[in-house]
Amino acid sequence: MKKTILKISSLSLIIGLGFTKIALAMPTLNPLARMKHTADVIGLSTVNVHPAEVAANIIAIILGLVGIIFFVMILFSGYELMTSGGNEEVVGRAKKRLQYAIIGIVVISLSYIITIYVSELINRATCEGYYCINE
Repeated sequence: MKKTILKISSLSLIIGLGFTKIALAMPTLNPLARMKHTADVIGLSTVNVHPAEVAANIIAIILGLVGIIFFVMILFSGYELMTSGGNEEVVGRAKKRLQYAIIGIVVISLSYIITIYVSELINRATCEGYYCINE
């Protein structure tokens, strides 16, 4: 058994050493250049971005996470309802969770709508020059 492990280890070491030239052939970039390259690849440019666009991207990410949490809560509540076997305590708990999830997504959606409305009002009131989104 030990000989087999030794053979496998030796073989994987020899094969692994054969790939070192490939790994070292990558050009070295400074950290800022790597960050800029990553930002360009995922669609986040580093040139003159309006602060409202940054805030909108952050809000979109947060709302995406909230949507995922909402979906998981709905899925888990449905699973619990289906597998409760008539247990009133489990059914009540699942219905409460379902109710809280729906109330939560409604509150989040309304807060997003209010945020958009207020930001539009502020943008119209303070619109000047480059930062004017409506022009």
